[in-house]
Amino acid sequence: MNFGHAIEAVKNGKRAARAGWNGKKMFVYLMPGSAPLATEVRELNGVDTINSVRTDLFQDGDTDTAVRMPSFCLRAADGSNVVGWLASQTDMAAEDWELV
Repeated sequence: MNFGHAIEAVKNGKRAARAGWNGKKMFVYLMPGSAPLATEVRELNGVDTINSVRTDLFQDGDTDTAVRMPSFCLRAADGSNVVGWLASQTDMAAEDWELV
């Protein structure tokens, strides 16, 4: 699948990886955001959002805490987690994304 489909699947709770990645057992996943109940929610194209990100990607945060935005993360081959993973140009153009 392409990058767009992979990212949409990750936003919906799946894990995705590139078949061409050298490291085995690597995958991208989403770490949910956190927002206090009093956080301003706005409708965007019929979807409730916080800072233009749909609200179902957030967990309830404690009162008087800052909003923490959702993050795409990478489980690396050595088992460590990279918080705030960024796709490379090749990752974005690739057609070898798959669900794991």
